[in-house]
Amino acid sequence: MLRTVLLIVMGLLVAACDRANQNPAEENDSAEASSPKPVAYYEYLWCKEGENNNDETVAAFVADWNKALDGMEQTLSGAFAYIPRGWKSEDFDGLWVLRWPDKDTMQRGWANYAESGTDESLAEAHPGVLTCGNEAGVNRFGFDLYAPIEVPDGFANESPYFLQNQFCTFNEGKVPEDLTEVIREDFLPVIRAGKEQGIYSSYWFMVGVPDGFEPAQPMDFNWIDFWNTADEGPTETAFFEGSKDGQAVMERFNEVMTCSERQSWDGYVL
Repeated sequence: MLRTVLLIVMGLLVAACDRANQNPAEENDSAEASSPKPVAYYEYLWCKEGENNNDETVAAFVADWNKALDGMEQTLSGAFAYIPRGWKSEDFDGLWVLRWPDKDTMQRGWANYAESGTDESLAEAHPGVLTCGNEAGVNRFGFDLYAPIEVPDGFANESPYFLQNQFCTFNEGKVPEDLTEVIREDFLPVIRAGKEQGIYSSYWFMVGVPDGFEPAQPMDFNWIDFWNTADEGPTETAFFEGSKDGQAVMERFNEVMTCSERQSWDGYVL
């Protein structure tokens, strides 16, 4: 049910805040630059479904949400739903992912939302349907997102697409410039060579740097891998890690960073 709620609510949010057709390919409007710069500011909101969550209550919730958002300034540039695949969290049932052009726009958008009183109105009119975090650093987490590789044409033409993330820290004495060097000089050449051979056809990735909060677990950045399908992800990861070139790249990465176990998600364009 949470998936249904998120799909409807996110679709509504995008329609109200950005009338342009959304596509994950728009998550990277430019390829790598000489000096890495964030392509966007992302927020990940923890969401939980309530005891009154069903198709009818969702429909009523969405109708009132639509009325409220229609009158707001269009500051949001995209929205996505991430649903845990094969695991569960005590903190959330899914994530509501917001893409903003930058942090200043995010702050203006949230100020408009708070001033509208929409949160309170919806909670009163539709108790126990859906609750998503709105407290920065507690249940809403902001990141500067970097996208060092082009998004493949046709990515996520069908939903859900597949993604995995890892929370990573720099090893002692290592800094972001060291990671940038490995990505540019070692990782990207192998991935692009593979794409020319028909491998990694839908693969791309982003690197998120936490902003404005102290992570609950050690994290200097969040590494996120994307594929079109859940079959491609594990298959291509195993191929990369088993290849001579891939193993050489992994050794270079391991010199720079230490990462958590991968978490898998189903992703939806909304």
